[in-house]
Amino acid sequence: MTRPHTLDDPGSALVELARGATGSMTLVAPFVKAATLQQVLDHVATGVDIVLVTRWRLEEFVSGVSDVEAFEIIANRGGRLLLCPDLHAKIFMSEHQCLVGSANLTAKGLGWATASNLELLVTPSSEQMSQVRALVRELVATSEMVTTELFEAFRAALEGVPRPERAQSDWLPHANEPSQVIEAYFGRPSTSEAKRDLVALALPAGLNDDQLQTQLSLALFASPVILRLQRYLSKPRRFGEVSQWLKQYLGEEDDPKQRWDALMNWLLELQPDRWHYSRPNFTEIMQHAQSKD
Repeated sequence: MTRPHTLDDPGSALVELARGATGSMTLVAPFVKAATLQQVLDHVATGVDIVLVTRWRLEEFVSGVSDVEAFEIIANRGGRLLLCPDLHAKIFMSEHQCLVGSANLTAKGLGWATASNLELLVTPSSEQMSQVRALVRELVATSEMVTTELFEAFRAALEGVPRPERAQSDWLPHANEPSQVIEAYFGRPSTSEAKRDLVALALPAGLNDDQLQTQLSLALFASPVILRLQRYLSKPRRFGEVSQWLKQYLGEEDDPKQRWDALMNWLLELQPDRWHYSRPNFTEIMQHAQSKD
């Protein structure tokens, strides 16, 4: 029988769960430090299928609450790292055990730092267990798998970049094209919408063209709205359908058709491999590339 742990001893509880995993282990946490992740996985037997669901935001990497190098640790174990941009849940699960609570995969979260947080991890009741497992299955099925290319893009974007002034994880572009924001960034004549985007993104000074393109692309990728859009576009959708769907995420003063037209331009320019576009019979159709047969 599993030895009970006190509520404020999340690290010991997680280590015991890791040691007991024989077939699979799923870790769900928005903040992940590489050293802490490695410390947990050191207790997981070779051959166990490992999945990490987390979120990636540039400002969180720069501030030090998460490490992009978690990808390399997971990859070295043959596992998968999946991204859910609006993730806040903390769940740790093997085929036999489950822990839920407040603790992230950080030394402070698990009680392994001198000045640790007050956190807890507890086992759900038998009635709750099926719901937690269903949530984890849904997270794994709908989250975005990190590729080596995406990892390298994030790592390159972090090189020498100071901490952004604030998070803009729910940002969506107002400017019609990325080039307009680029013009505004370099102080050249541009639109008021582009200047609005520039203020919202709080981009660091001193970026070159390539770094700026990367920052803009990753800002899109980090938006929870884009993940929901990806799910919505699992089948082809017409322009009017998508603009009406997007309306729920916009302000009352926004024109959903103009905002979708702009967003479509950004997606096709900055992330061309992720979207399929066609224009039959005077209408524009978009679909997420990984959903296309």
